[in-house]
Amino acid sequence: MLLAANVCLPPFSPVLRLPLLGITEGTVEVHRNNANSKLGVSSQAELFSAATRYLASKQT
Repeated sequence: MLLAANVCLPPFSPVLRLPLLGITEGTVEVHRNNANSKLGVSSQAELFSAATRYLASKQT
């Protein structure tokens, strides 16, 4: 979980961090599109909001 947070947060662009994970930009796009489809969202902002709501619900 910590690695994922470090990859997603500033100060570096996520694209610059992809080599740390050993994945390509295309791989990220495929997974993001699949997540958007499954969650019924259409933007990165909506996806992030859904993810943060989910994580917040697991902390209780």
